[in-house]
Amino acid sequence: VDEQHRFGVEQRAALLAKGRLPPHMLTMSATPIPRTLAMTKFGEMALSVIDEKPAGRLPIITTVCGVDQHEEAYSAMCSEIAQGGQAYIILRLVNESGSSRMSEVKGAEEEYARLVSAYPDVRFGLLHGQLGAEEKAAALDKFTNGETQALVATSVVEVGVDVPNASVIIIEDADGFGLAALHQLRGRVGRGARQSKCY
Repeated sequence: VDEQHRFGVEQRAALLAKGRLPPHMLTMSATPIPRTLAMTKFGEMALSVIDEKPAGRLPIITTVCGVDQHEEAYSAMCSEIAQGGQAYIILRLVNESGSSRMSEVKGAEEEYARLVSAYPDVRFGLLHGQLGAEEKAAALDKFTNGETQALVATSVVEVGVDVPNASVIIIEDADGFGLAALHQLRGRVGRGARQSKCY
């Protein structure tokens, strides 16, 4: 079971109950969520640790940027794109919220429009959960094929997206994501030979 943290207790129990004899089960996860850590420490599991990256992969350089340091992140994005790389810009919301509590949080739709205007030399794409299935597939295909240089998205890209040429990820309002989500989002880069950066 890969990404085992995404399976519920009942789903895991159903897998173990299949057949006359309980099957051997290998669970894998690189996501540091409390439940997985507790199962590793206190569950009846043999533990195997893979503590090295695949050959040729460099560590991801992670930088925490304050509000006044956004230009550094977007400058890195432009630099990578100029050298043939690609970038993700991740936002928490599809549209900006009208509530006073969420008024500072950017929406993907509005940020996409702002970025297209601010960086006319960059080919941007937009991907979020409110798009239809065909629109989502088309946006992802364009990014995977390199037609789109920067993908403005919500956390729909958290799992199952593999674009080795993507080398920069900018996570806006990162304090609103959980640890597991940040870990998964950061994992969208660093999949190829390029030095990757997370902001």
